[in-house]
Amino acid sequence: MSPFSHLFVSKSRKVPFEVSIIIRDLVNIPLVSGYYYVSWKLKHATHTGGSTPSVHIKDHQVTWNYPINTMSKLVIDKHQVLSDCELKLEIYQKGGIKIGTLSINLSEYAGSGVITERYLLQDCKFNSTIKLTLRMNTKSDSYPQFQTQSALVKETDI
Repeated sequence: MSPFSHLFVSKSRKVPFEVSIIIRDLVNIPLVSGYYYVSWKLKHATHTGGSTPSVHIKDHQVTWNYPINTMSKLVIDKHQVLSDCELKLEIYQKGGIKIGTLSINLSEYAGSGVITERYLLQDCKFNSTIKLTLRMNTKSDSYPQFQTQSALVKETDI
């Protein structure tokens, strides 16, 4: 989907979602000292970026429990599939040293309720995992039915 495709879509195909994310913790860090923070970016949202406070590592883990609450408008295409909603996380040690990244498609979680999962960091020299709690719900039931990319893949695998 091109960057301008969001502009030329009828309002009936744009579905507003309440997006709630809690950045819980980062575990399995082999380092024993330092402060860590997460920088985040979210496309097609009212709040498109920010960062957690810097937190000191304790027992090889960092706990933030940092909430992100925003609104996002996603497009339902002609095949009734919901467009992507990319959340990009970059984890840093204070001083600008990048620990790792994570990129996930939040539209895969649309309408699934509250989900808490642990994700292995990408571009990380060690096997650190970050725990997120995700919720993506529509504000109203008056929008057309949609499928997510992950549901579409599961149906074609059968």
